[in-house]
Amino acid sequence: MDDESRWQKQVVIGLVLLLVVGALIGAIVAFAGIKVAGLAGINNDSSTAKSTSRLHVPHNADTPGGNANSPGGAAPTTSGTTGGTTKPTHQPSTVISLTISPTTAATYARINLSGTYHAPDGSTLQVQREEGGSWVNFPTTATVSGGRFATYVETGQSGINRFRVSDIFRGVSSRAAVVTVE
Repeated sequence: MDDESRWQKQVVIGLVLLLVVGALIGAIVAFAGIKVAGLAGINNDSSTAKSTSRLHVPHNADTPGGNANSPGGAAPTTSGTTGGTTKPTHQPSTVISLTISPTTAATYARINLSGTYHAPDGSTLQVQREEGGSWVNFPTTATVSGGRFATYVETGQSGINRFRVSDIFRGVSSRAAVVTVE
């Protein structure tokens, strides 16, 4: 009987140790995951968290005479009434400046995108290309540091290419920059 109770005690101690070690490993993995998410710009702050089920229309005007229903257009706002009619005005231009260089390039040549954006360091800007009247995410991003950003793209799509950068989380986009790919 003595040997059997000693064996049971060792099994219980082993299981308790296994649970403690498992909990410690889980805590370390969770902590590392939170840190990695923070470095990637992902956080659970309710002031910056966006629901993926909501549509967000950027507040910028990429096209002359743009409207809320056109890609990249600015939603009109009202500035008061004149003689009983509402006078629409457009919101000011974006705060992201974008420069593209060169403006003519060969297919798959390096096309530099750079500019300024007064946003917190580490903010991520998504490069987008206009395709068929819509802005489509290009597989490139830029990170803001000291109010500046720089990245590059390479494309095999010949002809006129219109690129912009967007701060998806803040709903702000630059004006389009044009490059001709030959």
